[in-house]
Amino acid sequence: MNSFTPSTRHRSPPNVLQLTVVLLGPSMSLYAADIALRRNRYDGPALTDESRHSPFWYDGGVNWAGACALTGGVTASALSVNTLCTGPIAAAPNGVDLALPAGLVVSPLLYLLLMHTRLAGPTHVRGL
Repeated sequence: MNSFTPSTRHRSPPNVLQLTVVLLGPSMSLYAADIALRRNRYDGPALTDESRHSPFWYDGGVNWAGACALTGGVTASALSVNTLCTGPIAAAPNGVDLALPAGLVVSPLLYLLLMHTRLAGPTHVRGL
């Protein structure tokens, strides 16, 4: 191999960065939405309580609104990526990489919608 032939080693950093955008964009915006929803009021000791009586126990220890919102945000971001492969959403506007905006918008909107329906229902979350 001569010195000008690209190898997979040189293409890995952009791919890792794109994976980081696909995963961290939705998760950070989800975190920001949760902070806004709770008005930045957390009970520190209750966050470390892993018992069934914790206000953050939700359903079996899982906040399904958060899990579904993160999955939706990562999916929207992955479908909008245009680096290693081109997702169907990115292919529509001539290959524009919309991974970051898609993840930043879809994840918190889903979370706020799902948590709003949870808060409006009969089973009010004790942590809010």
